[in-house]
Amino acid sequence: GNLSNIPHGFRLLFVGIKWQGQHRFYEAEPAQLQLLADFLESFEGVVVTFNGRRFDIPILNWHLLALGRKVEVPRHYDILVEVTKAVGHRVSLARLAYDTLGHTKSPWDHSQNARIWRAEPQLILEHNKVDLDLTAAIYDAVLRGEPLRVGNKSAMLPLL
Repeated sequence: GNLSNIPHGFRLLFVGIKWQGQHRFYEAEPAQLQLLADFLESFEGVVVTFNGRRFDIPILNWHLLALGRKVEVPRHYDILVEVTKAVGHRVSLARLAYDTLGHTKSPWDHSQNARIWRAEPQLILEHNKVDLDLTAAIYDAVLRGEPLRVGNKSAMLPLL
């Protein structure tokens, strides 16, 4: 997706990152978003996302603009962008993870996020941890020089 596909009434609930093997979550409230922006601005490593160029970073900046901020991510590796170039079409994180790693994430109805966040936030955080772990495992394969698989196609992704 991209910003033009955001459903009417969409609201950011939280942002999750995995850094040094730990999951961190920042709620979508001003103080937490400021902390996340500070972290990203001072981060000297590579920020790895799956569809971050078209969705995650623009969504984050959309919310940060209300706080008078914007985050630039100079060393950003978007796995979806690289996979799309390599295989010629977009692919879901679930499909890429299953074909490359042999396991995937559970189905999730994103239209229920706000309700779940209010009732049982731990459920959505646990689901997000799986996304973060799969993204990290796929990037680790890229770093090891291993091919990623999508169906019967195999692709070696470039490094930054």
